Amino acid sequence: LINRMTVDDSFLTVFSKTFERKTNKVEKWYGTEYNVRPISQATLMAWKDCPSAVSIGLAYPRKNEFIPSESGLRVKKKPARTEPKTFEEKIRPIPPPTVIRDDGDEGRWIVYHKIDDIFGKPKAFMIFQLLTGDLYSSPRKASLASLYQQCAADKLNEYTYDARLADLSYDLQVLPRGVRLTFGGYNDKLKTFASYVSSKLATDLDDVLPSNVEAFERYKDNLMRGLSAFKVKQPYAHAIYYS
Repeated sequence: LINRMTVDDSFLTVFSKTFERKTNKVEKWYGTEYNVRPISQATLMAWKDCPSAVSIGLAYPRKNEFIPSESGLRVKKKPARTEPKTFEEKIRPIPPPTVIRDDGDEGRWIVYHKIDDIFGKPKAFMIFQLLTGDLYSSPRKASLASLYQQCAADKLNEYTYDARLADLSYDLQVLPRGVRLTFGGYNDKLKTFASYVSSKLATDLDDVLPSNVEAFERYKDNLMRGLSAFKVKQPYAHAIYYS
């Protein structure tokens, strides 16, 4: 496809208000005024004799490791039914997730699992809730936690760009009960993506925190403006916060 993109097969479209009253054609459906003229031979020759992409620092994007495989895009479990549900079926409570691991009161994890039996798409969500009351134990710690959330979200934008192109997503929330990490998308590469992000947060801490005073002041300013605007939020937002 790229080899067929040649100078001889190209056309160039230029939009500008400076062309008003300098056109000689009108498009019949929308009445757009325009001109058509050939590209000069000098320009065509210059394009054909252009520098190589490598010499001016252009290259293909790196391979996107998060794109799912062909088999990973196939539906694993088809929905049990396609006809509309009755009213009684719609109001029937959905069965809760199954507990597949419980380390007990003194243990580290309680793990829940539930299979999607309605849509059957090859997608999944993974939600990790790290419970601790320490984050909001004081105004200082709550502010630092919010600052960390803002820094991490900003820094991870670069690392998660390829994943977003492959329809994977993540969310990091610092809450009064602890930290919640949510991952979603095609389950074929979801484990790889979750490991990638969590390792950045857990082991590559220096990559997540501000790298200089200017960056810290920018995050701090955003946090201060957010706190200052709290009083003018709508009442439902205050109700959610205080609840």
